[in-house]
Amino acid sequence: MTEDEEFAEEYDAEHDLVASFFPEEEIIAGSGKISKFATLHVDTAAMRLDLSNILPEFTKWDEMDREYRGGRKPVLDDRAIMIACLMLRAEGSPLHITQIANVFRFRLTKGAKARFGIPGEYWTTNIKKDIRNWYNRAARSLHRILTRMDAWPARRGRHTRLQRIELAQKRSTLAAKNLHRLKLERISWFTNSMLHMTFKAQPPRLQRRWKGGLSVDQTAVKTFSQAGPRKRDKDGNEIPKFDKDGVEIERWTSEVDAGYYPSKPAPSSSRGGAPGISALTSQILGDVSTRALKAPPLDVAYMANITVMTKTITDKVEPASHPILVMGLSMAQPNKDIPGQTVRAVEAIAKRGHRIHHLTFDRGYRGAETLLKPLHALGVPVVMEFNGPQLGIKGGSGGAVHVEGQHYCPATPETLLEASRKYREGSIDWETWQNHLKERVAYEARQVEKPDVKDRVPISCPALGPSATVDCPIREKHPGRPTKWKSRPKIMKANIPKALPKICTAKKSVSINLLDTIEHQQLLRYGSPEWESLYKRDRNLMESWNSTLTNTGERLSHAADRRIRGLAAHQFIVTMMAVSANLSRIAAFLQEERFETPRKSYPRGRDIRGESTYVKSRKRRTVDPAKIDAPART
Repeated sequence: MTEDEEFAEEYDAEHDLVASFFPEEEIIAGSGKISKFATLHVDTAAMRLDLSNILPEFTKWDEMDREYRGGRKPVLDDRAIMIACLMLRAEGSPLHITQIANVFRFRLTKGAKARFGIPGEYWTTNIKKDIRNWYNRAARSLHRILTRMDAWPARRGRHTRLQRIELAQKRSTLAAKNLHRLKLERISWFTNSMLHMTFKAQPPRLQRRWKGGLSVDQTAVKTFSQAGPRKRDKDGNEIPKFDKDGVEIERWTSEVDAGYYPSKPAPSSSRGGAPGISALTSQILGDVSTRALKAPPLDVAYMANITVMTKTITDKVEPASHPILVMGLSMAQPNKDIPGQTVRAVEAIAKRGHRIHHLTFDRGYRGAETLLKPLHALGVPVVMEFNGPQLGIKGGSGGAVHVEGQHYCPATPETLLEASRKYREGSIDWETWQNHLKERVAYEARQVEKPDVKDRVPISCPALGPSATVDCPIREKHPGRPTKWKSRPKIMKANIPKALPKICTAKKSVSINLLDTIEHQQLLRYGSPEWESLYKRDRNLMESWNSTLTNTGERLSHAADRRIRGLAAHQFIVTMMAVSANLSRIAAFLQEERFETPRKSYPRGRDIRGESTYVKSRKRRTVDPAKIDAPART
C-alpha cells in the first residue's frame, strides 16, 4: 500500500469517527445552537411584531430622515431582524450579532426560509465565506434599526479623554439637542410599543383584571467593557493622570455614556429603629468618620428604570388574578433624570388608554417639581416611603400643622405628631408607633370639598360640626351632635396656641393649596396598616421582577450577553428581554390556570340512555379480597 493510500484510509476512518460523534449541523454551528426554527416560530414572532405596529413607524422615520438613497434593498430587512430577535429571546439566547446571523445561515427549516423570501443564492458551499457574509448582513441591518432611534450617537470604538470632551461639545449644540429630543421620543415609543404588544397579547379577560396599580424601581445594567473614565472634579471634568515625564496616562473608554454604580448596595438604616451605617459606625469605631469606611466596588453600568403592574388592591393575601408585566422601561446613566424617566413612562402608559390607580416607589424617587407635581397633574396618586428629614412636623397651612401628608389641629399633642420620627430613630417600638398613628387620626383637619382647578381645597377644624372627632374648649358643641357617641379625645388648654390661628377662628373652613405640601401627599395615610400592606406588596413585586430580569433566563446580570456598545443598543436589548419575560409570564399564568381549573366532563348520550357496555360492566358484583382463600405456600 502506497503512502497516499495509507493517508486516504486514515482520513476516511477519522472522518467516519468524527461523523459518528459530531453531526454535520453541529460542526457548522460551531459553539452555537443547532436547533431549527420552524414556520410556527416564524409565524408566531411575525404576529407579535405586527401587533406592535413598529414597522410602519420605521418607514415614517426613514422618510423624515431621508436616509435611503437608492440602490439594492438589504437582504435582511427590519422585519427579518425583529423576527429573529423575538425568536432568539423566546429560547433564551443572547442577541449577539453572531446569533442573529446564525438564524438565517443554518437555523431555519425550508418552510421557515420561504417565509423570509431570501433567494437560495445567498447560501454557498464555503462555510467560512457564509459566516462572514451573514454576520455583515445582520450587523448592517441591526445597526440600521438602532441608528433611527439612537439619541446618544458616538463613534464606534474606544475614546480618549480629549475625544470624550470633543463629543460632549458636539452634543451641546442646538441642532444636536433637537436631534437628541427627537430620537429620545423614538426609542421611548419603540420600547413602550413593544411592551404594550405583550399586554395586548393577553386574553381580554386578563387585560380587564388589571386595575391600574404600578410600581417603579431602577436596576443596574452592567456593561461588557468596564473601562470607565477617571474621577471628576466639582465642575464635572475628568482629572487627568500623568507619568513622571509629564505625559498623560490615557484612559480609554468604550461606553462614553455609562457611569459608575456600586456593585453591592451600601447598608442603610431600616425602619424599626435598626442602626444604619452612621449608627453602626459610631458603635464600632467611635468618633471615626464614616468616610474612613472602604467604599463599595464600582461597576461601569447603565440604569434601567422599570415600571411594572401590581395586583388588585384587596385585604386578602392571594395570588394575582392576572400576569404581572413590565409596562414601562427606559435607560439612562446612574442617578440621571430619574424623575423625568418615571413621568415619561407613566405618561406613556396613560396615553395607551390605561387608567392608573397609583404608583409606588421607594426613597430614591424624590422631587416635588420634577416628579410629584407632574404625577399630580396626570391624576396619579403615589404610595411612597419618607426619608428621615421628611418625618414629623413640617410647617403648616391655614393654621393647621402639616405632618406626613395630613393637616392636623395645632393643639395636637407633639408626641403624636412626632411619632414616626421617633420610631425611625428607635425611641419607640412598632406597637407604640401604630397606637400613636391611630390616636392622631381624630385630630386631622377634615376636607370639606374637592379641590378646585387651582388645587385649592377647604379644610375645617376637627371640633366643628355634628361629626366632630375631638372636643375643644374654644368650640361649642354642635346642637345636631348625637347624644350617644363614643368618647372623643379632649383638647388640652395648655396645647392651644395663645394666638389662635386661622383654622381655630374660622366659622366653617379655611382654604389651603395642596401643591404647597405635594412633597408629602400620597394615596393612603403613611404608616397605616393599609399603607403598610400596599407598599410592601408592591415593593415585593418590584423586587421579584428585578430578580427575574437579573438572575433567570433574561440574564440581565451577565454583561457578556450584551456585546454591543451604546446606550440606545442597551435599551434595545433590555427591551427585548422585558418583552420575552412578559410573554413567558403570560404563558406560565395560562398554564397554571389550565392545570388548576378542573376540566368539565360531559356524559355521552349512550351513557345517559344506559346503552354503554362500559356502564354495565361497572355494575358487576365485586368480591372482597379478604374473603378470597389464598393458596398455601409450599
